[in-house]
Amino acid sequence: MAIKETKPQLASRRIWIFRFLILGISSFVSLCVLEIACRMLGFAPVAEEVPKDTSKLHSAPFIRTAQENGWMYWPLEEQTIDVSDSSDGSGEQQVKLFRNRCSFREDAQETPIKKTANTYRIMVAGDSHTDGVVENKNSYANLLERDLNAASSDRMTYDVINAGHTAFSPYQELWLYEKVLNKFEPDLLVVGFYAGNDVWELMTTDRVHLAKTSDGWVHQESDAKSSDGGDKPSGLLGHTKHFLREHFGTYHALASIGFLRSRVGTADEPSLFDQEIAQMAQESPPIYWQSYGQAHYFREHPKDWEVATSKLRFTLKRFQEEARTTQTPIMFVLIPTLHQTCPDVARKQFDQAAKTLRLTPENTRTDDRACELFLGLAQEIGIETIDMRPDFREFRQQHPSEQLYWQFDHHLNPAGHRVVADRLYQRLQDKPFDADALGKQVPEQR
Repeated sequence: MAIKETKPQLASRRIWIFRFLILGISSFVSLCVLEIACRMLGFAPVAEEVPKDTSKLHSAPFIRTAQENGWMYWPLEEQTIDVSDSSDGSGEQQVKLFRNRCSFREDAQETPIKKTANTYRIMVAGDSHTDGVVENKNSYANLLERDLNAASSDRMTYDVINAGHTAFSPYQELWLYEKVLNKFEPDLLVVGFYAGNDVWELMTTDRVHLAKTSDGWVHQESDAKSSDGGDKPSGLLGHTKHFLREHFGTYHALASIGFLRSRVGTADEPSLFDQEIAQMAQESPPIYWQSYGQAHYFREHPKDWEVATSKLRFTLKRFQEEARTTQTPIMFVLIPTLHQTCPDVARKQFDQAAKTLRLTPENTRTDDRACELFLGLAQEIGIETIDMRPDFREFRQQHPSEQLYWQFDHHLNPAGHRVVADRLYQRLQDKPFDADALGKQVPEQR
């Protein structure tokens, strides 16, 4: 038999429901106020960026696909970098970067996919040292274009496209060329290889990369590593943390409190390896990312050098195969680091960085080791490579007061790009490329 509630009991239950409702509403409002306060204090979530207006994308489907999948930058991007604190003597105060509709570092808003008549097109790929922390007009690709057109005595027009992309590995550059860049009908492909981190970049798996299978190296989009280097979430707790981290500033405010960090942040204490990276982020980020980070990684993972060697050999062979298939000659430019060619610059900082990262003298020569690895593989496969180390060192001997790199981030400055452009121009003037002779002989490595 059901027990009927009395009026006092029913009124009491309604009061408790009302109290819980008021408590819930007030808690929600309080959390909203707290979240707003945290965001105003700079604790912003890291949710994925909202896609930009696709109506401005290039009409060609493969360009749009590349941009939407992160293989290329978004089109029509502009960025201003303050270089006024750089003691390179160039007098530059700000560098303005601009990308056109095809995501290239070209001032013209559009790069036509089809070449015009009597046009010799050179496609230049590479990482941030090719992309350039310089005005578009001062990148070595655009300097080369101006030099070639100024010297042209016939009706031939030279079109040199800067398709560099920051933080790309050699394999990403190959992938972009196969998917997009070869559609622009280049007559010559030039690829910049940066000695300071390109071997290391081949080991990064949070992006397009090579994965090992029983059939050899195969293309892979990404593995369990996220773009910021953290593991993808697993389990209910992991997914909850991931959701809160991406959407709530309150989470990041709590994570900034020492005794809470291990509870709302990562569960494990950072390893000595990670602590060294964190310390370098405070002392000198450019030394780490542009030179010693590669040495640090392979000091910690020495067996990965052979893995990276195998990946690089595979990538160069694929580049050569693609060049032969499309009858497009290919040439690499080996770009050295500041540490290799200007050892007098920032010597104390490099010495301190080696101490912080526990690098031996042999470790600190990893940049040279990367150069010898690349030159050896290029010679083995038959890909011409210009080694810029002698040119940079000669420039420093002739102009000891001038710098080739920005001091604030160790990228090539306008003078550095000028030296690369001069060397490429000299090479093209001395011996123009002939597609009919592609792959029939192994060019001499300089």
